[in-house]
Amino acid sequence: MTITLIRHAPVITDWDIRLRINELAKWIEDYDIAPIDTTSPDQVLFDVTTRAGWVAASSLRRTTDSLAVLGITPDETDPLFDEAPVPPGRIGWLRLRPMQWLTYFRIRALLGWLLPQSDMRRLTRRAAIAADHLIVRAGEHEDVVLMGHGAMNHFIGISLAKSGWKRIEGGGTKNWSFAIYTLPDGGRLR
Repeated sequence: MTITLIRHAPVITDWDIRLRINELAKWIEDYDIAPIDTTSPDQVLFDVTTRAGWVAASSLRRTTDSLAVLGITPDETDPLFDEAPVPPGRIGWLRLRPMQWLTYFRIRALLGWLLPQSDMRRLTRRAAIAADHLIVRAGEHEDVVLMGHGAMNHFIGISLAKSGWKRIEGGGTKNWSFAIYTLPDGGRLR
């Protein structure tokens, strides 16, 4: 029994533009609807997804488009699996590239400095609900795949580990990266 978390294909967008923090929300809106690079991933990803008995995706275009590159239509799309939100910013003078802003926010959020406690609790709770949903599906279908997002997959992976699931392969946050989790003896199948 396995749960595989995959990060979507690269998104075609301007990663070199420099933005003020108050311009980042608009850039993210555009990113959420931008097309992906349809260059095929490594064969191993085709192999991983082919054995899946059930496939889910977030509600964002880049995940379903990524599955289409693999020749797969998801069994379920759900905003539960959408990327972790980036908090709104204040108007400022600093201009950074989108990845620099996103990295800054992710580090701050992971350290708990930026998101109010309730927002971090909400995010980890959503990840736990998503992990529980995948665990139930794994019980029904043996091998399940989620085409998701870097940060949200990270938090779902933490929730899977808390339930006794072990990562046996993969990892990382690059596009098309994946992590495979399995349930060893003593883990919880909800």
